[in-house]
Amino acid sequence: MAGFVGKLENMAKDLWHKIGGGGAGKQRKNQSGHLPQSCTPGAATKKPLGSIFGRSLTEALALEPPGTDVPWILSSSTFHLEQHGLDSEGLFRVPGNSQVVESLKSQVDKDELKEIPRDADVNDVAGLLKMYVRELPEPLLPFHLYRDFVDSASLENEEERKARVKVLLGSLKDENLASLGCLIRLLHAVSEHSGTNRMTSANVAVVFAPNLLHPKDETMDQLMRDQAACEAVIRMLVEDPALLGEWGQQGG
Repeated sequence: MAGFVGKLENMAKDLWHKIGGGGAGKQRKNQSGHLPQSCTPGAATKKPLGSIFGRSLTEALALEPPGTDVPWILSSSTFHLEQHGLDSEGLFRVPGNSQVVESLKSQVDKDELKEIPRDADVNDVAGLLKMYVRELPEPLLPFHLYRDFVDSASLENEEERKARVKVLLGSLKDENLASLGCLIRLLHAVSEHSGTNRMTSANVAVVFAPNLLHPKDETMDQLMRDQAACEAVIRMLVEDPALLGEWGQQGG
């Protein structure tokens, strides 16, 4: 699967050059009975014990302090990028230093990195974040809903597309919604700064669609066929985080 995703990411980079480089329903509570407090400065300082890359959300959250809604690496990296990276040209498109990214990953999994350094290069942190999302055993938009999300993009009416996606999002587990909301809020903020960073919602979707929405048993033909639809779904979320309900709101 990783090989196919890597190939699709390369295709996404090609598409970036072709386009010129830029230009959930109801309110639910988590198990603690409170609305999620994801992606806050406080959440970004709580490092769990044990490796978290390659673990499912359930396994990763089991390592966190009670009541945590979003894995530490996701909340800390999104917080860092929101504070320091929104105006960085090509954020998420421009690769970080691969050796630095791998080193950061190793430090996280060995419990040697307690927080994202304030002076960390934003492209390195963006690379770390993409790696975490890419290495999840199941994407944040889960396998069993892949075809439903793809089909929703083919609906002719925009309001119908949004309504369908909102229903699908409403069926996700809270842990998926909390992490997805944390990430989408950042991507929305990135797109809002596209005048400076050149990362429009379409460009952001090109980068993240292969990692957020892909089938369990995939072929290159299927990835090619569904690529536009997957990007359309992610772009919809980036442009309208409110589709995620409370999890799409700042502070949610």
